[in-house]
Amino acid sequence: MRAQEWKLKKRDVLLGSSWQVLAWLCLVMGFGQTAMAQTRMIDFEDLQNYEKILSHYDGGYSSKGFDPGPDYNIDFGESALSLVDSDVGGSGNFGGEPSGETVLFWVSGSAVMNVMDGFSNGFSFYYASPMYEGTVTIYDGPDATGQVLATMVLPLTPFNGAPDPTGTHSPFLPYGVAFEGVARSVDFSGTANQIAFDNLTLGSAIPLEVGEEENEETDICAACDENAYCENVAGTMTCVCDYAYQGDGTFCEPACGNGALDTDEECDDGGLAALDGCDEFCQLEYGFVCQDLPSVCASVCGDSMLAADEQCDDGNELADDGCGPDCLLEYGYSCSGEPSVCVSISKYDPDAECRAKRGFTRRGQSSAREKHRGQANARSLPVRVP
Repeated sequence: MRAQEWKLKKRDVLLGSSWQVLAWLCLVMGFGQTAMAQTRMIDFEDLQNYEKILSHYDGGYSSKGFDPGPDYNIDFGESALSLVDSDVGGSGNFGGEPSGETVLFWVSGSAVMNVMDGFSNGFSFYYASPMYEGTVTIYDGPDATGQVLATMVLPLTPFNGAPDPTGTHSPFLPYGVAFEGVARSVDFSGTANQIAFDNLTLGSAIPLEVGEEENEETDICAACDENAYCENVAGTMTCVCDYAYQGDGTFCEPACGNGALDTDEECDDGGLAALDGCDEFCQLEYGFVCQDLPSVCASVCGDSMLAADEQCDDGNELADDGCGPDCLLEYGYSCSGEPSVCVSISKYDPDAECRAKRGFTRRGQSSAREKHRGQANARSLPVRVP
């Protein structure tokens, strides 16, 4: 039983069982040629299998490096490791990676990336996590400190879904976010040894491919309207208009509910609820008058129009005619139509209103008197003592 349990665990984890005896393979860092100097991409193809990345991308050394790496002012925390696909002799249980054979992962804690000179606009990557959700948090300070600029909770990816010889952690899917401010560190967290990342792209909400250049056509988020935000929808970055705006995201115009009187609007009370005078399409509702901005709406009692908050409206504000000055039904009347026509229930039963007001029953006796008589009869009943 223990052997079966161990086999199941080893099959499901990201790092394969042979990693302890495999040779260290190379991991590379690649910067895509970009149209924007701030956009950089790391594809992890010049470091070895299961190697601490450390300051390799800050002109320093990885845990097994014999020569310094490129100086890009980027370093990684102690937990950040490189991992090579088992298909090429590594120990990685993954497939369908977007570039090369090497990815970022960790086996304890979380992986932190520091960018000393900072980056802005967006951050994106490819990732595989078929069994446990992960989280990526962007900070404006080093070592995952300072203000949080953005947080991404990563949904599960398909399980063994890529056309790859082996590897349950496949395929890798793109994800990203646009943010404001200057970021100086990123924290990759989730269940250790269960999530992998590749093609980390700094400065863009869409991850780049190896050799791909960023431009206005590929950077969808750069085309978003000022009244829109960039959101990952089913693996594709999409511009979405802000609340109270409408459009395709690249162009957003004011919509009903923003509290301003825009084109084709008769009112705008700052909401989208109906039956309050200004409906969900910012049109006046029957029997209401709206003024000011945001619109303040009220029905007009006495205008012969039966509004949603009126029980009647007989065209006046007189009392004692069935429909009161507040357009509510008066006691003993029934009203219908517009303008409301109200009749007393006494028209059909002259004594009905009188009996209702004085508490008399149909037999002409006071209900209070009947109650008293019933209580007296109850007290006069004989009681048998056992």
